[in-house]
Amino acid sequence: MDDLKASFKLAVNNILSFLLGMIGVIIVTMLLMAAVAIAVVPVVIIFLGIEGMVNAISQLAPLMATESGAAAIIFGVGMLVVLPFLIPFFVSVGALFGMGREIAESEGTNAEGVFSWYSRKFFSFVGGGLIIFLISMLPLALLMLALIPMHGGSPGGPFAWVLPVGAFIWLTVSLGMLSMTYPAIVDGYSPIEATRISLKMGWTYFDRVFSTLLAFIGIIALLFVPFIVGALLNIPLGLFGGYAILASFFSGLVVLPAFIISLNRVYMILSGDDITTPPEDEHPDVSLVGGI
Repeated sequence: MDDLKASFKLAVNNILSFLLGMIGVIIVTMLLMAAVAIAVVPVVIIFLGIEGMVNAISQLAPLMATESGAAAIIFGVGMLVVLPFLIPFFVSVGALFGMGREIAESEGTNAEGVFSWYSRKFFSFVGGGLIIFLISMLPLALLMLALIPMHGGSPGGPFAWVLPVGAFIWLTVSLGMLSMTYPAIVDGYSPIEATRISLKMGWTYFDRVFSTLLAFIGIIALLFVPFIVGALLNIPLGLFGGYAILASFFSGLVVLPAFIISLNRVYMILSGDDITTPPEDEHPDVSLVGGI
């Protein structure tokens, strides 16, 4: 609770800095993705050829006719195809964690700081993101690809629930164990060493690490409760349009920064760094610009 309270307060105090930083991250990410597309797409066309691409699509078309087969192809093949385009995303996440570290250390940051993290830790963030992807997502993609010939991408029958439930459990556990990877990279460790540190922290301080992750999963889930209630009561989802906009802004501007700050705080505490919790006061001093 102390972590959540302090992290949300820091997120609100630096809301404008984080907003400007995220805008910069989005712009740079889109530019990098465009660069990846320019480099990768021609290579794929040259390697497979037009005829090879047509044959691949024609072989997958029958499986797309079934709901389970379509889901397996979209998730399984999609994860393998989009991996090059995720590299800019990995770096962007790392840059945001760099901003979160600055806020956790000094209670302030500036929007320009996000770009310095791009140049200082670019390849380290790529390596950390790839490790997280390979451990958490790639096994699920390969499993769904393996199930396509046998069951069309789903266990089927009374065991149809096994795959989605198992995937949720696997993602929660794997991402929880790897949640300290980016904070460790920001702290100066290599991707491999950061992964080792994250796994050690996740195992040694299981309750502290996973309580943070599950708390934010619960917060996001609570934001969607009105949609679930509306669906159960057959209320038109269009009536929730205003709430959806507010919930989206709140998630992006407050919950996401608070989550990043909280993971950095937990890492710093568990690694023995000193950190000062913002003092309580009767009239909180909310600075929209943070450290600028």
